Amino acid sequence: GAFAEVYDLSDALAPRYVGSLFGASVGFTVAARGNLVVVASPNGDGVSLRTFDLRDPSAPEALWTLDVTSESRLVNVAMGDGVVWFVRSPSDERAELVGMDLSTATRVPTIVSETVLAEPPRGGGVSRMSLVGAGLLLCGSLGEVDGLAISARYFDVTTSSPLLRAAQSTEACGLLVTPRRSVAAMRDDRGVPGIAFFDVTTPMAPIELGHAGHRGDVEHAAIVGDALLVSGTEGLLAFPLGCD
Repeated sequence: GAFAEVYDLSDALAPRYVGSLFGASVGFTVAARGNLVVVASPNGDGVSLRTFDLRDPSAPEALWTLDVTSESRLVNVAMGDGVVWFVRSPSDERAELVGMDLSTATRVPTIVSETVLAEPPRGGGVSRMSLVGAGLLLCGSLGEVDGLAISARYFDVTTSSPLLRAAQSTEACGLLVTPRRSVAAMRDDRGVPGIAFFDVTTPMAPIELGHAGHRGDVEHAAIVGDALLVSGTEGLLAFPLGCD
């Protein structure tokens, strides 16, 4: 079996192991907010969601486990303020974004939101999910609009009812890197991988602000000061942001 480990980074040059979150399986993902951690992992019928209390990191307390039936075994989960977001696929052609209330961690959470992402006749599925602030970005096969296949949907999740802000057909989709203004997405520009930056001040009509060539993965990145930090084959790279 596989499991997530907890490390103390108070001395960043000497990480110290303090505990483990048992019960996950290969292919698990972790989402955290405050003292709560949700570990999502595939099981025989779909996905298992396990929540832990880390107020004492050396002795994680298992709070509850919820099994979600889903045709897709791909695990996507994100943690907002009091709500955990995940994707389930009741069938091969249908995908739904589900929000669960975590405001009372001592009881099994209740589903407070179900949003259809894709339904027949076009197949659906989410390959990536990222949440920053009130913005939730989903990538994958996400239905169609006016006959056009959609591969990116951007939601405002200020409340437990997601508000669709943008739906785009793009060759590739990456991650959300700032809470409100800019989205960075992987894409192919004449066959060259890169990072594109968008102004989403008008969410239904994102405007591309700039593009930089980059062959590495930007699934995990961060904005620090005026730079976007991403990892690549050369190590940690910094891209200056003149747009934000």
